[in-house]
Amino acid sequence: MNVDTGELYGLLNEEELKRLTEELGDSFQQVPKRHRKEANRILKNKKCAQVDMSKDTPLVDWAKRKAIAIKKKPKRYARRKIANDSRKKNR
Repeated sequence: MNVDTGELYGLLNEEELKRLTEELGDSFQQVPKRHRKEANRILKNKKCAQVDMSKDTPLVDWAKRKAIAIKKKPKRYARRKIANDSRKKNR
């Protein structure tokens, strides 16, 4: 699933899985087992489906939390880098 856009992909073979992870990077996450039943209900034997990210379902909540966690990573790194540079200057 692309946690940014809500695109949900069905079972993929190894080639498709590698291609999607290269294209989407961290945005592509595998749906955890506890949400697979809901994901299969949305897919309905299709290869790809769009999930309405405005709904309040466990799958959407998980995707939103993942998207936020992915976006926060660079900020933490940037803050840490600035702090390290500042410490070096003050020595």
